[in-house]
Amino acid sequence: MAFDENFIEKVRAVSDIISVAEGYFPLKKAGANFTALCPFHSEKTPSFIISRQKQIFKCFGCGEGGNVFSFLMKMEKVSFPEAVRMLAVKAGIPVPDKKYSPADKRKEYLYSVMAEVAGFYAENFKKSSNAKKYAASRGLTEDVSEKFNIGFSPDETSLISFADRRDIKFTDLEMLGLVVKKDRPARQPSSALYADKFRYRLIFPICDIKGRVIAFGGRTLVDSKVKYLNSPETPLFHKSDVLYAIKEAKRAIIDEDGIIITEGYMDVLTMHQFGFRNTVGVLGTAMTERHVYNIKRFTDNVYLLFDSDAAGINAVFRAADKIISLGLQGFVVRLNKAKDADEFLHRYGSGDLKKQIVEALPVFDFLRDLFKRRFEGKSPSWKAKAVDGLIPYIQAIPNAVTKDEEIKKTAEFLGVGVSAIVSVIENAKMRAFTDESAPDAHADTEEKIPKKRKLEEDIVSFLVNYPEYVDLFKKNITREDFSYIGAFLEKIYDYYGATGGSVSGFISLFPDEKDAEFINSIAASCVRLPAAEKGVVDKKKILERRKLAQDLINSFRKIMDNEKFAQLRKRIIEHPTKEALESYTRLAARIKK
Repeated sequence: MAFDENFIEKVRAVSDIISVAEGYFPLKKAGANFTALCPFHSEKTPSFIISRQKQIFKCFGCGEGGNVFSFLMKMEKVSFPEAVRMLAVKAGIPVPDKKYSPADKRKEYLYSVMAEVAGFYAENFKKSSNAKKYAASRGLTEDVSEKFNIGFSPDETSLISFADRRDIKFTDLEMLGLVVKKDRPARQPSSALYADKFRYRLIFPICDIKGRVIAFGGRTLVDSKVKYLNSPETPLFHKSDVLYAIKEAKRAIIDEDGIIITEGYMDVLTMHQFGFRNTVGVLGTAMTERHVYNIKRFTDNVYLLFDSDAAGINAVFRAADKIISLGLQGFVVRLNKAKDADEFLHRYGSGDLKKQIVEALPVFDFLRDLFKRRFEGKSPSWKAKAVDGLIPYIQAIPNAVTKDEEIKKTAEFLGVGVSAIVSVIENAKMRAFTDESAPDAHADTEEKIPKKRKLEEDIVSFLVNYPEYVDLFKKNITREDFSYIGAFLEKIYDYYGATGGSVSGFISLFPDEKDAEFINSIAASCVRLPAAEKGVVDKKKILERRKLAQDLINSFRKIMDNEKFAQLRKRIIEHPTKEALESYTRLAARIKK
């Protein structure tokens, strides 16, 4: 739900960032600011600073920064609207009623249907001695069965009768993947045309991050060719986005700064039962980029605890490149004495598994070892084959320093030269090129583009921190002059020109996460300037800032002149006119000054 700007500003105005932060960790006064050990990265010396005056925070170690909303978003891993809502409730401010569109109402209804069906299955589990007996045979306790709302579908008709009593349309059940149509004559009652898709199965409700039931998994309790069955894709459920038990695991993932990924429902349930509450499961599919993006919201440390068979090894291969390419730290937990986590825990206990997790191999060490064992001694060129296998993973590393380190480790491990691996990487890049990727004739112009963007960012940064110079910039630079972030400049002109508002209030204008992160970084960049913090009227500082403002304007004008110069030169070549030549001469003279 989007809140209007007045409500957001009202919440921000009464939400002191110092008070909010003190609810999570101790702060130490340091002049006009407060300091602490950063909650977002490991450090021994405090580099996390909060400004009470500006109502913003900045870590000079990891770079995180923002206002009270972004602080809560990062601490609780929630969206901007959720952070606003939480602070409003804390401050006792009534939250506006949600306004539902027809599409929203429809979706909320479907969520309510799924919740009712989950409740129906859970009641059947409690009544079924066979279902409870099977759960007990798998080592599940009553507490875990209740926590994860384990259910049971006794037959093909009970759900149909339940839906009939609750006035739930069978077509909605079908759309949600809960029932299947039977091959029956059309003249029969509609209730006779459908059967419960999950009949005779133990039911595992699948929830989203908010705890809403969006799908089901089912394990057959009778002879069936299909042992496990999952919901199909529906308006509520997209398998490539969802991790089983993410709602239950979220807090532990944040607290322990790590997530354990397993393959099956029973693995997840047993892991939680034995105390590994930061465990989630992929739903019968390979890990996707969406999975990894969702994980990155909570932690950078990923422990892959897949089955020890060939399928589990292949699952590691498929997950590794996505984990690596998004800059996460991947580790592979090896289960040499059991086929999966469920079996390992029941056989050896949590102590042995903790040891396995501590000894987990970094994903690159695992891959190097695997490729070496796969090819070593099988042909004279086995080292080349091992390197070829590792190249896609090395290329996926986004950080140049990390990439260089892994190349050196690979060279040492396989007994080859670093230059040889670099050469293979370069050759792989060349093979990937096409004729279309040849350098453009206008490369000189393209090279200068980032320079202008950097200057635009510098101007926005300056104005966010020193809005008293807005009028000066308005006279010299328009929104249309910006090529990249003109929307931000326009908001600065409008906001500070109209209200003379605060830095924290300006940040609140950007509910979009990417925009907010950009502004958060800029807004916090000058948090430690003495004159700004202490309120001292320092003439030297004012003169320095005024000079910086003029330098920024002059630098921007120079880039604008160069752009116009290039455009005029092109016009003269294509259509030479006296007017164009005169403009060209004047501009050339100005640029040379």
